[in-house]
Amino acid sequence: MLLVILVAVLGFVVWVQVRGVPTYEVPTSQLPTLVVPATPTQVELGEKLVMASCADCHPN
Repeated sequence: MLLVILVAVLGFVVWVQVRGVPTYEVPTSQLPTLVVPATPTQVELGEKLVMASCADCHPN
């Protein structure tokens, strides 16, 4: 039973490595154009938010 589970997990890992992360096309013509002035306070808040949630998976 352990061998079956091990083979299934390894098979899934190989499948994900071969297939890669799913991607999709983003329709850029439908995106709104926004201009937001960046103040030092907003930049500081954005840095705190990134460090709190995004930086764990996206360190660079």
